[in-house]
Amino acid sequence: MKLILILVLVALCGCVGFKISSNYKQRQKFFQALNFFLQSFKTEINFTSNRLLKIIEHAKNTIKSKELNTLLDNYSVLIQNGHDFDNVNLFSGINFLKQQEKETIFIFFKELGKTDVYNQTDSISNMQNICSEFLLQTKKDCDKYCSLYTKLGVLFGLFIALIIV
Repeated sequence: MKLILILVLVALCGCVGFKISSNYKQRQKFFQALNFFLQSFKTEINFTSNRLLKIIEHAKNTIKSKELNTLLDNYSVLIQNGHDFDNVNLFSGINFLKQQEKETIFIFFKELGKTDVYNQTDSISNMQNICSEFLLQTKKDCDKYCSLYTKLGVLFGLFIALIIV
Protein backbone atom coordinates (compact mmCIF):
# COMPACT_ATOMS: atom_id res chain seq x y z
CA MET A 1 0.00 0.00 0.00
CA LYS A 2 2.83 2.34 0.88
CA LEU A 3 4.57 1.59 -2.41
CA ILE A 4 1.46 2.50 -4.41
CA LEU A 5 1.13 5.77 -2.48
CA ILE A 6 4.77 6.61 -3.19
CA LEU A 7 4.41 5.87 -6.91
CA VAL A 8 1.26 7.98 -7.13
CA LEU A 9 3.00 10.84 -5.30
CA VAL A 10 6.04 10.74 -7.61
CA ALA A 11 3.81 10.59 -10.69
CA LEU A 12 1.67 13.47 -9.43
CA CYS A 13 4.68 15.68 -8.72
CA GLY A 14 6.11 14.78 -12.14
CA CYS A 15 2.82 15.78 -13.77
CA VAL A 16 2.87 19.12 -11.93
CA GLY A 17 6.39 19.76 -13.22
CA PHE A 18 5.32 18.78 -16.72
CA LYS A 19 2.34 21.17 -16.57
CA ILE A 20 4.59 24.05 -15.51
CA SER A 21 6.97 23.30 -18.38
CA SER A 22 4.11 23.19 -20.89
CA ASN A 23 3.64 26.96 -20.51
CA TYR A 24 7.10 27.45 -22.03
CA LYS A 25 6.20 25.18 -24.93
CA GLN A 26 2.93 27.05 -25.46
CA ARG A 27 4.78 30.38 -25.65
CA GLN A 28 7.20 28.95 -28.19
CA LYS A 29 4.41 27.54 -30.38
CA PHE A 30 2.47 30.80 -30.08
CA PHE A 31 5.37 32.93 -31.32
CA GLN A 32 6.10 30.52 -34.16
CA ALA A 33 2.48 30.81 -35.26
CA LEU A 34 2.48 34.59 -34.78
CA ASN A 35 5.60 34.89 -36.92
CA PHE A 36 3.94 32.81 -39.66
CA PHE A 37 0.76 34.90 -39.36
CA LEU A 38 2.69 38.17 -39.69
CA GLN A 39 4.46 36.94 -42.84
CA SER A 40 1.24 35.82 -44.50
CA PHE A 41 -0.55 38.95 -43.28
CA LYS A 42 2.10 41.18 -44.83
CA THR A 43 1.78 39.30 -48.12
CA GLU A 44 -2.03 39.60 -48.06
CA ILE A 45 -1.88 43.35 -47.40
CA ASN A 46 0.65 43.97 -50.15
CA PHE A 47 -0.93 41.87 -52.89
CA THR A 48 -4.67 41.86 -52.25
CA SER A 49 -7.23 44.53 -51.59
CA ASN A 50 -9.14 42.50 -49.01
CA ARG A 51 -10.44 44.10 -45.87
CA LEU A 52 -8.71 43.55 -42.56
CA LEU A 53 -11.34 41.26 -41.04
CA LYS A 54 -11.47 39.12 -44.17
CA ILE A 55 -7.69 38.69 -44.08
CA ILE A 56 -7.86 37.72 -40.41
CA GLU A 57 -10.67 35.22 -41.04
CA HIS A 58 -8.60 33.65 -43.82
CA ALA A 59 -5.58 33.48 -41.51
CA LYS A 60 -7.61 31.80 -38.76
CA ASN A 61 -8.50 29.02 -41.18
CA THR A 62 -4.86 28.37 -42.08
CA ILE A 63 -3.24 28.72 -38.65
CA LYS A 64 -3.25 25.62 -36.45
CA SER A 65 -2.35 27.36 -33.17
CA LYS A 66 -5.45 27.52 -30.99
CA GLU A 67 -3.88 30.23 -28.82
CA LEU A 68 -3.24 32.51 -31.80
CA ASN A 69 -6.72 31.74 -33.13
CA THR A 70 -8.10 32.79 -29.74
CA LEU A 71 -6.20 36.07 -30.00
CA LEU A 72 -7.45 36.66 -33.55
CA ASP A 73 -11.02 35.78 -32.51
CA ASN A 74 -10.82 38.27 -29.64
CA TYR A 75 -9.46 40.92 -32.01
CA SER A 76 -12.20 40.27 -34.56
CA VAL A 77 -14.91 40.54 -31.91
CA LEU A 78 -13.44 43.78 -30.57
CA ILE A 79 -13.29 45.31 -34.04
CA GLN A 80 -16.73 44.14 -35.17
CA ASN A 81 -18.60 45.04 -32.01
CA GLY A 82 -16.72 48.23 -31.21
CA HIS A 83 -15.87 47.14 -27.66
CA ASP A 84 -13.20 48.89 -25.63
CA PHE A 85 -9.85 47.83 -26.98
CA ASP A 86 -7.81 46.83 -23.94
CA ASN A 87 -5.42 44.11 -22.78
CA VAL A 88 -8.06 42.24 -20.82
CA ASN A 89 -10.43 41.83 -23.77
CA LEU A 90 -7.71 41.09 -26.33
CA PHE A 91 -5.92 38.47 -24.23
CA SER A 92 -8.90 36.75 -22.61
CA GLY A 93 -8.21 33.03 -22.62
CA ILE A 94 -4.46 33.56 -23.05
CA ASN A 95 -2.55 33.47 -19.78
CA PHE A 96 0.91 32.16 -20.64
CA LEU A 97 2.44 35.32 -22.12
CA LYS A 98 4.63 37.69 -20.14
CA GLN A 99 3.42 41.25 -19.55
CA GLN A 100 5.99 42.79 -21.92
CA GLU A 101 4.94 40.40 -24.69
CA LYS A 102 1.27 41.23 -24.12
CA GLU A 103 1.95 44.97 -24.25
CA THR A 104 3.94 44.68 -27.48
CA ILE A 105 1.28 42.56 -29.18
CA PHE A 106 -1.47 44.83 -27.85
CA ILE A 107 0.16 47.95 -29.32
CA PHE A 108 0.56 46.21 -32.68
CA PHE A 109 -3.08 45.13 -32.85
CA LYS A 110 -4.29 48.50 -31.58
CA GLU A 111 -2.56 50.30 -34.46
CA LEU A 112 -3.48 47.69 -37.05
CA GLY A 113 -5.47 49.07 -39.98
CA LYS A 114 -5.05 52.74 -39.04
CA THR A 115 -2.39 53.68 -41.59
CA ASP A 116 -1.76 53.27 -45.30
CA VAL A 117 -0.38 50.09 -46.83
CA TYR A 118 3.24 51.26 -46.91
CA ASN A 119 3.34 52.25 -43.23
CA GLN A 120 1.34 49.17 -42.28
CA THR A 121 3.90 46.96 -44.03
CA ASP A 122 6.69 48.68 -42.10
CA SER A 123 4.78 48.16 -38.87
CA ILE A 124 4.33 44.45 -39.65
CA SER A 125 8.05 44.12 -40.49
CA ASN A 126 8.96 45.74 -37.17
CA MET A 127 6.59 43.39 -35.36
CA GLN A 128 8.16 40.43 -37.18
CA ASN A 129 11.58 41.48 -35.88
CA ILE A 130 10.25 41.81 -32.35
CA CYS A 131 8.41 38.51 -32.66
CA SER A 132 11.61 36.81 -33.85
CA GLU A 133 13.40 38.12 -30.76
CA PHE A 134 10.59 36.83 -28.55
CA LEU A 135 10.77 33.48 -30.35
CA LEU A 136 14.53 33.20 -29.76
CA GLN A 137 14.01 34.02 -26.08
CA THR A 138 11.21 31.47 -25.71
CA LYS A 139 13.37 28.81 -27.38
CA LYS A 140 16.15 29.56 -24.89
CA ASP A 141 13.69 29.47 -22.00
CA CYS A 142 12.16 26.22 -23.22
CA ASP A 143 15.56 24.57 -23.63
CA LYS A 144 16.53 25.77 -20.18
CA TYR A 145 13.38 25.20 -18.14
CA CYS A 146 11.14 22.58 -19.79
CA SER A 147 13.13 19.53 -18.80
CA LEU A 148 14.24 21.23 -15.57
CA TYR A 149 10.71 21.60 -14.19
CA THR A 150 9.75 18.06 -15.16
CA LYS A 151 12.85 16.65 -13.48
CA LEU A 152 12.37 18.85 -10.42
CA GLY A 153 8.80 17.62 -10.09
CA VAL A 154 9.92 13.99 -10.12
CA LEU A 155 12.79 14.72 -7.72
CA PHE A 156 10.44 16.57 -5.37
CA GLY A 157 8.11 13.58 -5.43
CA LEU A 158 11.03 11.25 -4.63
CA PHE A 159 12.15 13.57 -1.82
CA ILE A 160 8.71 13.53 -0.24
CA ALA A 161 8.59 9.74 -0.71
CA LEU A 162 11.88 9.45 1.19
CA ILE A 163 10.48 11.57 4.00
CA ILE A 164 7.34 9.43 4.18
CA VAL A 165 9.33 6.20 4.26
